Amino acid sequence: MANNLQALINTLRSSYSENSIDPELLGKILDLLYNFIEEKGEIYEVTETPLSEFGENKSFCFDTAHGILFLKLSGIWIPLLNSGGGNIALAQELGQSTELGMSQKAITDAITALTTTVDVVVPLSASLSSSQYVFPIGATANISLNWSYNKEIASQTLNDIEINSSIRTSSFPNITSSQNYVLVAKTANDAETITKSIQINFVAPFYYGDSMSFLTSAIITGMTAVASDNLSINNLSGKTIRWNFTNSKMVIAIPENRKIARILDPNQFDIFPNFTKQTIIINLMNYNVYVFNDETDADGNYTIILN
Repeated sequence: MANNLQALINTLRSSYSENSIDPELLGKILDLLYNFIEEKGEIYEVTETPLSEFGENKSFCFDTAHGILFLKLSGIWIPLLNSGGGNIALAQELGQSTELGMSQKAITDAITALTTTVDVVVPLSASLSSSQYVFPIGATANISLNWSYNKEIASQTLNDIEINSSIRTSSFPNITSSQNYVLVAKTANDAETITKSIQINFVAPFYYGDSMSFLTSAIITGMTAVASDNLSINNLSGKTIRWNFTNSKMVIAIPENRKIARILDPNQFDIFPNFTKQTIIINLMNYNVYVFNDETDADGNYTIILN
């Protein structure tokens, strides 16, 4: 390698010209080298691994083992390679070889590995909901279903009936019995499939109200029927109801397979011992009907606790 840095600049300029190196980059390199000449003069003065700093963005290091001068430009190390014939060229400009640790191909591969965005495959998902899930036996329900997906779909079916892929709601009027609704969707080319289902149940409700009359099935079913997600007969224990009347008797009716343990008044006193039980057939089911023994006034929340 030439001892005089001016000779290095000349060969560098020639090499850059032959390889069509960007002239703006060449200008920056030459500016740094000229500054190096002004401050240090000879290249053999920088033949050790430690760096010599010449300004905030200027650093030089000469790798004696491989004959490479490294030039630091704006925080990036640019290796200059001695080709053996006296010409100097950027090591990055040596083509696709990866024999040099700082070759163009090696650097490009490393940068690509660090910066390439990895496409994360998000699986197809869906949500399906109903306007209501539980109804009392004997009621007529209008079911409204709504659903959504996290990505575009190509086809969908609801209970094995194909519907337009853009539809996201469906209604089912006059439903009188328990139903299961199954939604199946697929992406393009059947790449992904998602299945969602919900159950609509008609349950034996419990009834409550007040009466001074002889109780019949018609009178009881005319009272308040409770059959919702949080007050169904299958999940009644510890639930609160409200009685509000004057000069009447409290009535509560539940299917025979369920047993009341306590009825707590607004002051949390158990008044269940003051009820008398009778059995009445309602919707072809035996119901235990409990009637308060005395005519009374009621205005407050009462808690029903089952066994």
